[in-house]
Amino acid sequence: MWDAHSDVGVAQVRVTGGIVLAVYEDNLSSVGLTIAVIILQGTGVIPLLLVLVGLLRIIQVLDFPKDALYPKAIIATRVFFLAGIAILVAGSCLLGNYKSPGDTTTGIKLVRAGYVLIAAVLGILVMFGAHIWTRRTLLSASGAKCLGGMLASIPFLAVRISYACLSAFNGTPKWNPLVGSVAALVCMHSVMEYIVVVIVLAIGFAISPVNTSPPLSFQDEEHANVARA
Repeated sequence: MWDAHSDVGVAQVRVTGGIVLAVYEDNLSSVGLTIAVIILQGTGVIPLLLVLVGLLRIIQVLDFPKDALYPKAIIATRVFFLAGIAILVAGSCLLGNYKSPGDTTTGIKLVRAGYVLIAAVLGILVMFGAHIWTRRTLLSASGAKCLGGMLASIPFLAVRISYACLSAFNGTPKWNPLVGSVAALVCMHSVMEYIVVVIVLAIGFAISPVNTSPPLSFQDEEHANVARA
């Protein structure tokens, strides 16, 4: 089931990341906070991308229920997500152990690999957004709103992921979210994510609740009726 409440957790993750970053500024020597900041800031974009995958799922359920292409695309993006999250978290933990040069080097490589996967997810969403746009005349009202929210969010997420890639692949301190340029952090990182949070919250309130679970078979319905009895 997808409704406005599904987006609240996404907003909470993003706000938590900002709070932890503010606390970190007063405790720069805390290794635990360093790891928490890297994880929350590095994975802050992932829930937002996951919401876009959810919007794609809604469009498929509402308007293209018999199209086999969309479920395969959603499964592929979820696989990339799981791999990206695992790699980013592992890399962030190693980066937090800055007293070990070997762990730091490995962490940098893992974080870079994680962001490559995240960029690939955004690329998949762009392709499917463009594909659905060519079929927009077939969309229902809710499906059209989901597509609009998806397409509106992509440019901001592209800027956010560009900042993440710069911080991972560019060695200059300017792009470091912990000690780098505050202007770059605010404009390319925080503001981009907050804009997407506002967009997805607006879409969540604008559409009716949608059940994205697979329909029950006749036998499943019989079993459910027996259980309720």
